[in-house]
Amino acid sequence: MGLLGGSARVLASVLALALTTQAWAQHRHDQGHSIYSGWVNQKEEMCCSGQDCGFVEDVEERRNGDRIELFVGFFGEEKKWCPVLDHHFTKKGAKSPDWTKSYACVVHPVIGGDQCSRLKCVMLRPSL
Repeated sequence: MGLLGGSARVLASVLALALTTQAWAQHRHDQGHSIYSGWVNQKEEMCCSGQDCGFVEDVEERRNGDRIELFVGFFGEEKKWCPVLDHHFTKKGAKSPDWTKSYACVVHPVIGGDQCSRLKCVMLRPSL
């Protein structure tokens, strides 16, 4: 097999690994995936594409004045505090896997856009 064939395989492997890397701002996507798959944000956009939803660590969410922000970023990119906007919230009827945690859905960087533009959906814990 020529060099190009081997290079293409390496590139495909790197891309596959990048697509499966979990975001810093959300963890344990595998727990409750069936719940995430039904989530829709206020813009009627599906929240979950199979890899981008999970719980948010307490240190990755904060109140800044009258708004809430999440610390968003995938492994290998700088994290950024992003405001949670009205359209990020899940529509009524979405169920949380665990009401003691907040949850977020963030699109992978390979899709394009900065961290904040890739924040798709948020479900906050009641105490925040």
